[in-house]
Amino acid sequence: MANRIYLVLVIYDVAADSEGNKRRNRMVKELEGYGQRVQYSAFECHITQRKPDTMIKKLRKIIDEQEDSLRIYKLSELAPVITFGEVGRTFPESVIII
Repeated sequence: MANRIYLVLVIYDVAADSEGNKRRNRMVKELEGYGQRVQYSAFECHITQRKPDTMIKKLRKIIDEQEDSLRIYKLSELAPVITFGEVGRTFPESVIII
């Protein structure tokens, strides 16, 4: 089942000081490699079973656990997502739309 795809929701809050801004920029850059930003501090990632562990290790190195918060929700790829507003549905990498 190594090819199973998960919908991973990552939500973060980083301190609003100059060091926090650097961490926030690093967080965004790292998360853009895994998924799509759907809110200012939230990313949806469609990733294989092994990638969440790698992603978590990288993100934990970025945050300051005394000042910041990081929440990661690992959901089934079939988890229903209900959206309202301008953010469209995100698609897993394996989907091709023609």
